[in-house]
Amino acid sequence: MGQSVVTDIETLTAARAVLAEFGLVENQAIRLRPSSGHNSSLLLPCVGPTGVEFMLKYFVPPADGRFYPAGVKLEDYARRESAFYRYLDGIDPERREIPAPRTILIDSTDPPRWLLLEWIHSAPGPAEESLGLDQIFLALAALKTIQTDHLVGRRDFP
Repeated sequence: MGQSVVTDIETLTAARAVLAEFGLVENQAIRLRPSSGHNSSLLLPCVGPTGVEFMLKYFVPPADGRFYPAGVKLEDYARRESAFYRYLDGIDPERREIPAPRTILIDSTDPPRWLLLEWIHSAPGPAEESLGLDQIFLALAALKTIQTDHLVGRRDFP
């Protein structure tokens, strides 16, 4: 087995242990791309004992010998994303202004190992991932409304 396969199995086992700790199980009915776009996290749809659905985003440990852009470490992704969700929890906890899943739990370690987010069912549409320019501009407009003074002094905000 190659190093990346072993690491993937170890990461999946660690992510499943987090699910077990909270009494969650993988939701086998939902299939999606198993890792984030820049391969910094593993995505596991899961369900609680009452049937409530969640998404565990388990951050992938940095790989030895892997190169990133100058000044970037893989753990920076976990810090920045956690900071973003904490910020959203403060300014828009119900997610009425910025379309993003609600935060259920954030790992307390630094860098955080995982985020547990609400599961949002996708709207009916094409089977492939696609995002129209109008959707991008709507999201950018929502982000543009954030006041600059809310961002000052926030560590690792993207």
